[in-house]
Amino acid sequence: MYYNSTFFNILYSINIEFKQRKYRIISKTKIENNSIEQSYIYTHPYNETFQYIITILNSTKIKTSIPINKSNILYITYHNSIENVLNYIIVHLNNIIM
Repeated sequence: MYYNSTFFNILYSINIEFKQRKYRIISKTKIENNSIEQSYIYTHPYNETFQYIITILNSTKIKTSIPINKSNILYITYHNSIENVLNYIIVHLNNIIM
């Protein structure tokens, strides 16, 4: 599996999108020490149960879990590129109604 600088730049952009909205990252975990899988959990500044979770399984399989407004449900979907994740996150962050 090959990660290029564009992948990491977009991952950084995702982080910026959350930071601009005052979300905080509560966990950045590797599944196993020798694994490339990583999870990023971003929590809402006023409601810590409102979490976005991004799990990078590999460069072409990325799982996102997003909270559904006014419920306790996380919607899970898979993306085949980090660019798709960025666009998906932006759409959902711009449509939050708490």
